[in-house]
Amino acid sequence: MRPDRLNDLRRAFRRFADVEAKDLASPLYEELARGVANDCDLLDISRYTKTHQPAPNMLFAAAQYLLPTGVEHSLSAHYAIMSGQRPIHQSAFADFRDFCLRHKDAVVELISTRHTQTNVVNRCTCLLPVFSHVSEKPAYLRLVWTHLVFRLRIVIIDV
Repeated sequence: MRPDRLNDLRRAFRRFADVEAKDLASPLYEELARGVANDCDLLDISRYTKTHQPAPNMLFAAAQYLLPTGVEHSLSAHYAIMSGQRPIHQSAFADFRDFCLRHKDAVVELISTRHTQTNVVNRCTCLLPVFSHVSEKPAYLRLVWTHLVFRLRIVIIDV
């Protein structure tokens, strides 16, 4: 892999850990992204991500896509949606690394042929007033709006 491509991937995973995982309050993905940023084998797998697709999102999505397809692996214990229980509170990176390397061909196939659409909830905060207005309307208009919870986080950036 070209050194500049390797550095770009490292930066992408570090940014994911520093910004995106923190914004999503996800210590799991923060840990995984930091680990991948320092792991040449996983960065090598990530290089197969299609152009204009975020490598961290694609790698994490591929693993999460493959887990419920009947693949038995200890990584499942770190995902409540997979295990049906609270995630275990220990480092997940070794399990993640092992999973990706064991299923390298399937992961590469997914990240090189698929797309991901990231719709982060924070992007929807501009719709909060509309949801508030709809929730005051008759029940047939409310649908499930009252079941949604939005957390607005104000970020101040020094320029």
